[in-house]
Amino acid sequence: MQSKFHSVEEDLRNEEIVASILENGTPEELESLRLFYKLTPEQIELWRKLAKLRGRTHRRMEKEAKKRIEENPLTTKEELSLGTYKEWIELQVRETVFNLRRKGYTTYQSGFSDLGREQRISFEKNHLKNFQLPKELIRQLERKGVSLKIEPDSISFKLNRYLKLNEIKEIWGRIERNLPDLKQPVEPCKTSAADFFRKQQEKFWG
Repeated sequence: MQSKFHSVEEDLRNEEIVASILENGTPEELESLRLFYKLTPEQIELWRKLAKLRGRTHRRMEKEAKKRIEENPLTTKEELSLGTYKEWIELQVRETVFNLRRKGYTTYQSGFSDLGREQRISFEKNHLKNFQLPKELIRQLERKGVSLKIEPDSISFKLNRYLKLNEIKEIWGRIERNLPDLKQPVEPCKTSAADFFRKQQEKFWG
């Protein structure tokens, strides 16, 4: 019987379906995915490992957030500015996000993207226009299998080999330490989700 995951070609372009196949799919489903994206066996295995890491990270994050909300729903001022509990920030990037905000960077999106194959932090302003990280750091990261990309409003890196969560966290820490302090207070996150979160917090803050 044909799997519902790849019954039509469009399914394999759906991120939720692809994530489900990578995390829990049968060998047949993984092979269909591999052929559809023209991947080598090594590449589909990397996709699978990183998708599983992303899934485990999100489940742990959800567990921590649930406990936090049950035990202490009152936010800190930093969380209120960011527009979310710290527990809703992925583990590998959480410390970096708050350190960057203390330096004045208007973060609003962070963590896994592209089904786990990429890490990203986005900003609401073009903080990094004309900025480049040290060439030696870029070379060191490339030797780890990491392809770094700096844009005016984001930092991202592709994982070309599997890294553990603590290794990814260490990379984010190295990047953050090389970003200049903007010497200005960070503005509150302006996304609709952040605004809604702050609205919900009014019952605690008054």
